[in-house]
Amino acid sequence: MIESSQFSLSKWYLDCTADNGDVLLGYAASLRWRMLSLEYSSILVRRSTGEIQTKSTLHNGKTPVSTDGSVHWQCAALGLKGTWIAKEQPINRRVFEASKTPLLWSCVQPRAWADITVDGVGTFRGLGYVDHLDLSTKPWRLPLEELRWGRYLSDDDSIIWMDFKGSAPETFVFHNGLLCKGAQVSDQNIVIGEEGITLGFEDTCVLREGALVSTALSVIPGVSKFLPARMLQTYECKWKSRGVLRNAKSTLGTGWTIHEVVRWPSSK
Repeated sequence: MIESSQFSLSKWYLDCTADNGDVLLGYAASLRWRMLSLEYSSILVRRSTGEIQTKSTLHNGKTPVSTDGSVHWQCAALGLKGTWIAKEQPINRRVFEASKTPLLWSCVQPRAWADITVDGVGTFRGLGYVDHLDLSTKPWRLPLEELRWGRYLSDDDSIIWMDFKGSAPETFVFHNGLLCKGAQVSDQNIVIGEEGITLGFEDTCVLREGALVSTALSVIPGVSKFLPARMLQTYECKWKSRGVLRNAKSTLGTGWTIHEVVRWPSSK
C-alpha cells in the first residue's frame, strides 16, 4: 500500500431522548489518512436513573443511510437498528467561509421521531436529531479554540446552535429551521435576539467529560501514535438538560436538550 497524506473523515452523529429522559447518543465514522483506514461506531446511553452504558466497535459496519426523509442505521456489531423520521427540513451551512479551511455542516434532521433498538441495552423512542460532516481538513487544523453546540427539541420547536471561538469566530442559531439574527450562546442559556426568546437549561447532568484520548477516541488501539496532541488533548463536556423556552411574559414550552462544549489546546 502506498502511503498518502490525504485526509478524509466522514462523521455521523445521531441521538434520541425518550419522554422519561433516557438518552442515546450514536456515532458512526470512517477515517482515511496515511496508512490508516478504520471504521468506528459507538453509542452512549444515560438512563434517567443516572446509569451510563457504552458500546463501541472498530468492525466494518453499515453507515447511516438517508433517503426520502428517513435515516436508517443498522450496526450488527453493536446490535443496533434505528430509524429517524424527519419532522423538519434539513439545514446545510458552510462554516469558516472566510478561512482557509471552509467545511459543509449538514444537519440532516434537525428534529425527527426516532425508534432505536440495541441488543442487551433496550429500546429508545422519542424526538431525535441527526447531522453529518465530511472533512478533508485535519480537525486539529481548523481555526478553533472553543466550540459550543446543542439542540433543543419539543413537539412544537427545535433550536439548533453552533458557537465557534478562534481565528474565524461565528455563531449560528436556528429556530424551527430559520437563522436567528443577534443570537447569543453560553453554557447557561441561548438568547434569540430579535425574537425576545430565551432557552434556559435546568436539571443538567453530565453525559461525558474529559480529553478525547480518554473518551471518544479511547477505543482506537494506539491512537496516541498517529494523532497529534492537539487532537488527543481536546477537552469535551456533553450535557443533557431540561430546556425551558420563555419570552418576557410566559413559558412557551419545554423539551430535552443535548449540548456540549469542546476546547482545543493552544496550537502555539
